[in-house]
Amino acid sequence: MTPVLAAFARQYPEVRLEVQSGLSHEIWQAFEGGELDLALIKQGRGQGEPIARWREPLAWVDSREWPAAGRDPVPLVVFPSEGLYRRQMTDALDARGIAWRIAYVSASLASLQGAVSAGIGVSLLPARLLQPEQVELTHWPAVRPVELALHLGAGGSEPLSRLCEALIALCDEVMGEEAIVAR
Repeated sequence: MTPVLAAFARQYPEVRLEVQSGLSHEIWQAFEGGELDLALIKQGRGQGEPIARWREPLAWVDSREWPAAGRDPVPLVVFPSEGLYRRQMTDALDARGIAWRIAYVSASLASLQGAVSAGIGVSLLPARLLQPEQVELTHWPAVRPVELALHLGAGGSEPLSRLCEALIALCDEVMGEEAIVAR
C-alpha cells in the first residue's frame, strides 16, 4: 500500500496525508468519530455501507512441521481481545466442545504467522496468506465470513476520489477479485 500512498502524496502535495495503521475496530472508531476521511478495514460481511468490499475467506492454520492442533487444550495464536477473528475462534471451538487456551497474542499479522509456523499454536487467518510452512485445517469448525471494506466519509474531494480509485485497484489485485463497488 505504501507505493500507492506515496504516489498520491507526490500527485497531490497540497493535501495533508496522514495514515493510521491498527486493528480494524480502532480504525473504525476513529472513522466514526470523524477523525478519518476514509477507512480500509476488515469487518463482518455485509456490515455498514462501504464504497467497495472484497470477500476475505478465513482458514484455520497450523504449523506443518510442529502441529499444535492435536494438543489438549488447543493452544491458540490470536489478535488482542478486540480483534475480529479472536471471538470467532473461541466461539467456534466452544460450540464444538474443543478445549482451548490462549498461547500467543499480538496485534501484528506477521507475528501471528510466525508463531503459527513455529508451532506455538493454531490460528484463524486470511486463507490467501497461508505460508509454505503452514497447513490449513480443513475440517475445523466453520466461522462467519469477513470482508475487506473501504469506507468513505462525507465531503469527498477530487483527490480523495482518486485515492479511493487507487486503493480499489490495489485491493482488486491483492485480493484476487474485483470489488463489489457501491454506486
